[in-house]
Amino acid sequence: VINQAVNSNELELYDNKMCLRDCLYIDDAINAFELMLHLPDSYFNGDRFLLGSDKKITIESFWKEIAQQVPSTTLKYNNKKLTPYDYRNYTSDISKFNRATNWYPKVSLTQGISNTIGVYK
Repeated sequence: VINQAVNSNELELYDNKMCLRDCLYIDDAINAFELMLHLPDSYFNGDRFLLGSDKKITIESFWKEIAQQVPSTTLKYNNKKLTPYDYRNYTSDISKFNRATNWYPKVSLTQGISNTIGVYK
């Protein structure tokens, strides 16, 4: 999406624009995986952890944040119906991992977008 904003100056929003997402910056994900390496095997016990930013944002708000940081970007609204999977909310409850490791993401959505824009420019 950021690549599209930087290179085509247009982001297309579909009918699922109010669905929620949870965006995690790659450096925070790597940090979390490194912490997992230090957990005892007995902690996993066949269980799993969820990772995310612990902050929910609509697809529309996410796209608007990108457009704000790439000023020449315009938002194009398309009411095209998508697959049922596209209308689901994808967010994570990170409380279990936080309790086990005291980990919490450090990079905000705004900063993560800014860092990623720098890669594409």
